[in-house]
Amino acid sequence: VIIDPGHGGRDTGTVKYGLTEHEYVYDVACRLRRLLQERTAARVEMTLKDRKTGYKPSRGDRIKSNLQGEVLTHPPFLAREKGEARIGVNLRWYLANSIYRSALKAGTDKNKVVFISLHADSRHPSLRGAMIYVPGARYRTRTYGVSGPAYSRYAEVKEQPTTRFGKNQRVRSEAVSRELADDILKGFRRQNLEIPKTKPVRDSIIRSKGRRWLPAVLRGNQVPTKVLVEMLNLSNKDDAAVLEKARNREKLATALADGILTHFGEKPL
Repeated sequence: VIIDPGHGGRDTGTVKYGLTEHEYVYDVACRLRRLLQERTAARVEMTLKDRKTGYKPSRGDRIKSNLQGEVLTHPPFLAREKGEARIGVNLRWYLANSIYRSALKAGTDKNKVVFISLHADSRHPSLRGAMIYVPGARYRTRTYGVSGPAYSRYAEVKEQPTTRFGKNQRVRSEAVSRELADDILKGFRRQNLEIPKTKPVRDSIIRSKGRRWLPAVLRGNQVPTKVLVEMLNLSNKDDAAVLEKARNREKLATALADGILTHFGEKPL
């Protein structure tokens, strides 16, 4: 299980109601990591680690932003400027691809690897609940890769600078990712967490003027089964209140773990 906590370093993500997206999402990721390691046989990989707190979940509700989340590439990457957010995002999928290739070389079944990127959305304040994005096949037709001095020193980029997916790969990846998304929603329902009534699983993000796009962590990602989970809408006051409480972050982590277990045919926690 590859867990990708959104944002990090100077890339704080959404900041609403005194809550910084990255810090609170990272706490959910650490709780998910702990649950999987302690209660399942899963091998868990993180794309990011907080230099100061490590993987230790918070002890209280409020979390102070320390801007120390670094991507675990070789060498590690810490966003020191807000403008470096794009670099960090691209390095995440390069890292995920490297982890995936290593797992396959070690004999792991490709169907036993999943990638989950965790976020807290910034939609209209009237909207609540989780939204899950899967890799829409029609949005992944190009060759993906980055170049230049900002990337050339990273081992994961050097391993395989570009990647491209055939039609069958793209269609299958969307299908198996939808299955994982549906299973995660089942976990959310078991924990009585908010889910929108209309299309909580989508193959692309829709922004201003109807423009559709696929997040970079899904576009160039070679892991067949992958999702980006907006666990709730941080712009909504009620959703923000949910994320603020440590007990609710534990519920979110449990819902995610249950979804993963359900996906692999195991009993929920």
